[in-house]
Amino acid sequence: KIKLFKLFKSIFNVLKNLSSQNSWDYYSQNVEIGSNVLIDSGSKIIFCFKPERGVKYITVGSGSQIFGEFTLLTKTSRIQIGQNTQIGASRFICQESISISDDVLISWGITFIDSDTHSPNIEDRVQDIADWHTASYEKGLNGFAAKDWSRVKAKPISIGNRVWIGFNSIILKGVDVGANSVIGAGSVVRFNVDPDTTVIGNPAQVISKNV
Repeated sequence: KIKLFKLFKSIFNVLKNLSSQNSWDYYSQNVEIGSNVLIDSGSKIIFCFKPERGVKYITVGSGSQIFGEFTLLTKTSRIQIGQNTQIGASRFICQESISISDDVLISWGITFIDSDTHSPNIEDRVQDIADWHTASYEKGLNGFAAKDWSRVKAKPISIGNRVWIGFNSIILKGVDVGANSVIGAGSVVRFNVDPDTTVIGNPAQVISKNV
């Protein structure tokens, strides 16, 4: 009973700390923020593991504005945001690497996800369920804490300079969007987009060249 009480007290204290301050402040040692960066109070950082002290998992360049939610799945996850970039109320889910360059305009409702999050193998998915239950129910941890990420495919996402991404779009793993391109609202981007190109749709298709 004493051990159980200490566990609940520890969890309560962590939740209390997170609820009393912006998570960007709470994890300040794990982010690197340039000058004149605006971070909305509703923006969140979510670690699915215990971050290592002093490791910079997220970097933000000078003059950028951040309104998003950032979820880091593993200890090797890294998110990089360039200078003078605006990120609306969008989500970044990172297993490996998501890189946003300079002067990028990202609207609201957009999801960047560089991972399949689960294996196509049935046995692996069944094991994920069991591991999640064990971590959440028996150990009081985030379910991802016990996940074997070696079974999950992930590929970096890269967004070039001066790209504009319309609202409610989805950018999937391995996508490289070239500089000056436009992603139309509601697009699902599965393949690379050449520089100076406008795409739209599900799946996203080229509709024009920005020349």
